[in-house]
Amino acid sequence: MTCMMSGEIGFRAAGIFPEIFIAFFYSGLGLALALAGAIFTKNYLFYNQMEKVMGS
Repeated sequence: MTCMMSGEIGFRAAGIFPEIFIAFFYSGLGLALALAGAIFTKNYLFYNQMEKVMGS
């Protein structure tokens, strides 16, 4: 994680990628993380309900 963050900071400081690319990248990354969180929450609630119904 440290290497990834350092590389990203270095790329931005060096101006290797245009700002539009960075904007789309962060938008896509944020959307993917939000979707993963929503799916995780849905699964947690669903399986928690199933445990109560099944009596385990």
